[in-house]
Amino acid sequence: MKLLLCLSLCLALCLVGVTGLRCIQDVGCTPEEQAGLNCRFGYLPDPCNKCRCAKGPGEVCGGPWGFSGKCAKGLVCDKDPEDFNADGTCRHVF
Repeated sequence: MKLLLCLSLCLALCLVGVTGLRCIQDVGCTPEEQAGLNCRFGYLPDPCNKCRCAKGPGEVCGGPWGFSGKCAKGLVCDKDPEDFNADGTCRHVF
């Protein structure tokens, strides 16, 4: 019984470590980075503070930790709020 409990605890700890987000330190969204991207809807930092293009209407957004992208100003990511891993679509705010 103790062995089963110990194995279960080890498995649980491994799963927690796998689902965590770890980022390498970045300087953020600098003008130099922005110049190399040529974004139509502006620039936003990703979850690790790297410079990414903002998503426009109809583009994919969301995903785990928002790595599929964030929507530009005036748009929302229409996705399943119950599903952490779900992708959504950028839509206008009404």
